[in-house]
Amino acid sequence: MKKFYPYVMALALMSASAVYGLAQTAYSGQPVANAFFQEHREWEEGRRRAQEVGHEDGFNDGRRDFDTHHSFRPTHDGNYKHADHGFDGRFGDRDRYREAYREAYARGYHEGYYRDHR
Repeated sequence: MKKFYPYVMALALMSASAVYGLAQTAYSGQPVANAFFQEHREWEEGRRRAQEVGHEDGFNDGRRDFDTHHSFRPTHDGNYKHADHGFDGRFGDRDRYREAYREAYARGYHEGYYRDHR
């Protein structure tokens, strides 16, 4: 048993060191915080994209509906119903993207339909 004692002690020290390192990383919150901020950055990028694309699609659809003498109907078009134009899986939840897209689409549609026509 005395022959193995140094090996057992070395293994115990290495294990304790590894556990301490993992515990210190978990306590500092760095991996969790980095993942959170990465997800937040991706969602912010997705939200901006949804607003840009949604507004542009809404504006164009509103303008087209006015020019073709359709009534004001922002929720009628396929772009509003599907609300995923421009979506990328990196942006996270598709439903959150759709919500931001539809809000921007409705504003854009109103601007396109009533632009220079008041």
